[in-house]
Amino acid sequence: MNNDSLVKDEGTQELESLRQRANNLLRGEKTESPDAFFHLAKIFANSHQDMGYACRLAAYLIQEEQPVSKPLELRQKWAMWTSKNPDLPDDTKHDDALHILKEMPGDPLATTLNAETLGIAGGICKRKWMVDGQLDTLETALAYYERGVAQGVVHDNGYTAINAAFVHDLLWHLRNPGDQAPCSRARMLREEILAALLPLEEEPAWEQGPRRRELRWFHETIAEAHFGLRQYEKAILRLRGVYEQEVPAWEYETTARQMAWVARLLAPEVITQDDYAGSPVWAVLREVYGHDAEALAGSLFAGKLGLALSGGGFRASFYHLGVLAALAEMDLLRHIEALSCVSGGSIVGAAYYLEIKKLLEGTPGRINQDEYLEAVNRVAQTFLAGVQTNIRTRVFSNIFDNLRMIFQPGFSPTVRLGNLYQKYLFGKEEKKENQEVRATEAKQPVRLQDLLIQARSGVTGPPKYINWRRQDKIPILILNATTANTGHNWQFTASWMGEPPSQIATTIDNNYRLRRMYLANEAPGTYRDFPFCQAVAASSCVPGLFTPLQLIDLYEDVTVHLVDGGVYDNQGTGGLLDQNCSVVIVSDGSGQLASQNHPTDAPLGVLARSNAITMGSVRAQQYDEMVARRNSGRLKGLAFLHLKQELESHPVDWVDCSNPKQLSNQQLRKASQQLTNYGVMKSSQEKIAHLRTDLDAFSDTEAYALMYSGYAMANLYIPKEIQGFQTNHKQYAWDFLAIAPQLKTPGSEAIRTERLLKVGSQQAFKIWRLSPVLTGVAGTLGLVALVTLIWAAFFWTSGPSISFQTFASLLLAGILGSVGLDWILKVLDIQKSFYQILTWVGLCIVGAVGAWIHLGMFNPWFLRQGKVRRNTLSQ
Repeated sequence: MNNDSLVKDEGTQELESLRQRANNLLRGEKTESPDAFFHLAKIFANSHQDMGYACRLAAYLIQEEQPVSKPLELRQKWAMWTSKNPDLPDDTKHDDALHILKEMPGDPLATTLNAETLGIAGGICKRKWMVDGQLDTLETALAYYERGVAQGVVHDNGYTAINAAFVHDLLWHLRNPGDQAPCSRARMLREEILAALLPLEEEPAWEQGPRRRELRWFHETIAEAHFGLRQYEKAILRLRGVYEQEVPAWEYETTARQMAWVARLLAPEVITQDDYAGSPVWAVLREVYGHDAEALAGSLFAGKLGLALSGGGFRASFYHLGVLAALAEMDLLRHIEALSCVSGGSIVGAAYYLEIKKLLEGTPGRINQDEYLEAVNRVAQTFLAGVQTNIRTRVFSNIFDNLRMIFQPGFSPTVRLGNLYQKYLFGKEEKKENQEVRATEAKQPVRLQDLLIQARSGVTGPPKYINWRRQDKIPILILNATTANTGHNWQFTASWMGEPPSQIATTIDNNYRLRRMYLANEAPGTYRDFPFCQAVAASSCVPGLFTPLQLIDLYEDVTVHLVDGGVYDNQGTGGLLDQNCSVVIVSDGSGQLASQNHPTDAPLGVLARSNAITMGSVRAQQYDEMVARRNSGRLKGLAFLHLKQELESHPVDWVDCSNPKQLSNQQLRKASQQLTNYGVMKSSQEKIAHLRTDLDAFSDTEAYALMYSGYAMANLYIPKEIQGFQTNHKQYAWDFLAIAPQLKTPGSEAIRTERLLKVGSQQAFKIWRLSPVLTGVAGTLGLVALVTLIWAAFFWTSGPSISFQTFASLLLAGILGSVGLDWILKVLDIQKSFYQILTWVGLCIVGAVGAWIHLGMFNPWFLRQGKVRRNTLSQ
């Protein structure tokens, strides 16, 4: 059964109009009554699933003490919408919702007998349990439901009783795993519901209300009671009638999820989606919910999958491509619902997202695994070709752009970097046939808003609301940057940009928060058309190498400065937690802190080392937090992949140690192994882990080694840690597999590969280290420089340290300033500025010429040294 047409979903244009109306009211316009205000909040929640605006309107009415005709219902709805709001963090929103009910004037939660309040409180605790996994939370939910049941089943038309039955079943199975016997209390409650309500089907549900048989939720309650009692045909008949009319999307989802949970309790032997296909219990839901049942089963069994792609320049990008290749072979890419990216991860994550967008918008029907494999292969090949143009050097290769960086406000190396990403890595986004194209638009880069995916097949709409119904999930792309103004995380998505509130510890952080804004209707002026490539540039503008991206006139009296997202969170895990992902894969290609036997004492070296230590500490804390979440049940699965996987280190004894550390047999065995468990020689993996984190050109050898490393690790560790998803392993002939023999087997080719990888750790002069000719030239130039330095040192030390001209200039400046004739200095300064401008122009030309020489000579030379014959099978 296809229920796509039965779920009520209002148009985008109407939603924007409603948001404008709501914003006007929230700004204090008194054009509508409080009851109209409340009605508008209900429209947002019921017709658009926009719990965020519904909560804002309800909170405004209560905090401003606006008199509504139904104040109790207003607080009840506010609490329910808060708990159901997907934009709020799971860690806090359910407690916030309960607090609203606990502070209910005149009828607080602690003593209330109101069945609606008790039912909402039980639902909040039930959703909270799905996050924290604590039995105490579930028992609290049951206590609220049972207090409602005590008022009588007919009193609330079975609302609290049917939920109490479900929680009783759930607790029974959790306390008695493997026991197939039903919970007697749950059975009794369901029988009581049927006995009490079926005879009253033609009676009004409440005084002067409609008959019960005319209300959808009445049939849903009866159907769930039948289903829990294994009266499957009766349940199907009830639900078929229910969905002959339009249903608010969030209510449809709530009922479907509850029925799926009941099915899971009735058929505990169904563990994966493979088991699901042959289950008679799940056949009931397939009959009623059609394809939605299969998608729902997947999310219920496995959870919400998120992928984090760390920072680390193009080194991280290529490592991530290997992980993506492995995920494609496992057919896991279709299950990813959130993609949180940082710096180098943002660059490749953006390229991958654009390819998936084309796939989802251009493919009729379900996307098959081969299409995902081909998509990743296209990204890998196009990305490598783009990187090998040497984007970092090209930033300064254009004389006119170099001059713009000096004289044009707002045009910086970071802006130029974003433009190069667009040109060499992302290409031009194709316009849809029905999309209006302005005369100047052809030259404009892709906007953030253009990233919204309108899938050609299946359910469409905001991913956070409809992904539970889709088998090919629509991923939400999160590009992470850091706000230099506040020190907070800044996020770009296709819908909004700004600082997310969930990552700010307000009890100890008193800095202001730069609020998130919707791009479509809230962003001021030209920011509604903010370029996608500039968001990626902001996420990857490494401090010290690139200037911050400036956002001027976005907030009043604030010029936002955005720097590399890795300054705040280099792994990108915060973005996945914001999206309430319960299953997390972290691909960490970042530069990890390495031990140093003799650290430098130079001030700049100590500063750099201190910064690296801080970032290493933050990384360790984030990892510990994710592990703690997994161990407590808040995460269903966690796979953390990194470049130093299985590269052991051992404690170092002090001088004259009398009790040296003894390694265990297992440690000795690991230390003696030349290969890691994922099949890469440890000597090779060590060199791969120390490749530079830069945005210059990477040779085939470097790129393929990184891709193969990520691919091999993912194939080993992800199946162990990430379970419950429907998978299908299918091998593909990737280009990077050509380097596998050199990374797995010792020999002359392996020695050559490791030499290339070792040189790849250097930021500059790599080809000079690889070419014997250039090595000789470098030695000669070094000798000439040394002789020149000795001569210069002798010449300078034999003369005065300050020339007479310099002394006279300083003396003249002091005299003119003291007698009020400093205007003469300003005239002279104009001449000085003119000479400075000439100097800058000269440097622009010299820099561009130097870039041309490098791009025309040394870059191709370096790439030829690391050339790997491509795998012809994948062509």
